[in-house]
Amino acid sequence: MAQQTGTGKVLVVDDEPFVRMLVADVLDEAGFEVVEAPNAQVALKRLELAGDVHVLFTDINMPPGMNGLELAEQVAQRWPEIGLVVSSGYERPSNEQIADGGVFVPKPFRPEDITGAVHRVMARG
Repeated sequence: MAQQTGTGKVLVVDDEPFVRMLVADVLDEAGFEVVEAPNAQVALKRLELAGDVHVLFTDINMPPGMNGLELAEQVAQRWPEIGLVVSSGYERPSNEQIADGGVFVPKPFRPEDITGAVHRVMARG
């Protein structure tokens, strides 16, 4: 199966630098422009400055402060045009817990899980 290529900007939020870098590299190789943030507070600042992000890809468990589900809710309220992808190796949220019909990707994930989720939420928008 041919790998899908992407266009658009994705904000990757994860407090683990290695995981954030892995996701960013996968998306970059798939043709997406990637912006990174280590936590929800930095992510919100980047969104306020960038303005042209198409998808938020966030980890759920991010100490301290706001977690990824709360971040997704904030993004859905302030930027409803941004697609939402949340990920975790510890939690399995229900569809109702993910704002705005976002997609959940369990960890550990494969590159095609990452790109597939981003393509799904972009196709909805």
